[in-house]
Amino acid sequence: MTLEQASALKAVAARQAVKEKKMVEKQAVAAEYAANVSAGWPKSWSPAHVRAWTTAGGVLRSQRRFASSGWDPGEVLELLDYPEIELNQTPPDGEAAEHRTCSVSLASLLLLRQEWPANPIDTIVALERTLQSGRRQLWTISQTADRLRLRQLSRSPTGSWRTVRDEDAGTDVAGAISATRALRAVRRGAINEYKVSRFPPASLLSLLRVSSNGGDEDGGGLPQHLREIWSESDYRLNEIIDPALILNRWCTINDDRLVALRVGKKTVPALVDLAAERFVAHRLPFG
Repeated sequence: MTLEQASALKAVAARQAVKEKKMVEKQAVAAEYAANVSAGWPKSWSPAHVRAWTTAGGVLRSQRRFASSGWDPGEVLELLDYPEIELNQTPPDGEAAEHRTCSVSLASLLLLRQEWPANPIDTIVALERTLQSGRRQLWTISQTADRLRLRQLSRSPTGSWRTVRDEDAGTDVAGAISATRALRAVRRGAINEYKVSRFPPASLLSLLRVSSNGGDEDGGGLPQHLREIWSESDYRLNEIIDPALILNRWCTINDDRLVALRVGKKTVPALVDLAAERFVAHRLPFG
């Protein structure tokens, strides 16, 4: 056998070894993938995805919650880039497809959620308010036995929370809201996100007071990531309603957008479901 022939045979053997190695690796990945699917991992999750998630401390149960809401592996694994995000938590409310239409990422939603303390048990009304100054306020009305409890927490720009109010609020939710002007005020220069449970959004809407001072909201002074989210919401709102008819305020009730409609010199608040592009509530006659 000549030297050239020996060299050629050696090259063939090397290529065959590489091919066999790749085949073994492919079979191993296929076996790992089958085992993962059998264990409950979605078919969209490759073994590499699973290894990255579990190595970082993520568990199957939490990942399945994200998958059931429609979040893709890439979107979920993006959370690994944010050490401050707790991986094994419940996903944000709503479907992933709805959030994508607003160009909002899973990471940004969870970062926003982690900026707030947990609400008391049996909370009926909650308000998360972000001010231009960087301060945040959390207002809650919760049920305690047969009485209501009104709480206000405030966070400084450095991130520390303190209790401002913690007091009995009677037995009537509407009365407690009406008696607390700061809770029901929707003004320029703040983001107001209300959540209600066991209390109709339309009833809360009828109690809110929208100030026209300062004209339309522009988000000046608010963090860039918040301005982007709300500006996208403004854009979608303006596709549904003539902007000339709206006094722009950044406010939601249970994720539906509050719209302050200009009626003469007055403003009449209403709620719009941006995804469905329809009104879902308006101020009640007694408002």
